[in-house]
Amino acid sequence: VIEDYNNGNIEGALDHQNFAQEVINVIARYRGNIVAGKRIMKFLGIDLGINRTPFQNVTDEEETIIRKELEAIGFFERCNRI
Repeated sequence: VIEDYNNGNIEGALDHQNFAQEVINVIARYRGNIVAGKRIMKFLGIDLGINRTPFQNVTDEEETIIRKELEAIGFFERCNRI
């Protein structure tokens, strides 16, 4: 976002910002960055383990939905992978 903005590519910066907001929206729907964020990291090949109390873990059903929502916004094509 910043690089595109600083280079005068406002359209590119907006595209990156809008994409980031779409990812944040998915994360927020599933109890935030600790719960959903950990599962997304696992999708990317970094297993951070289960959550400890007081945080809940993503259910199998939620995992399927999260993956589908991320696929719908092109997350896996646009993110960095290990």
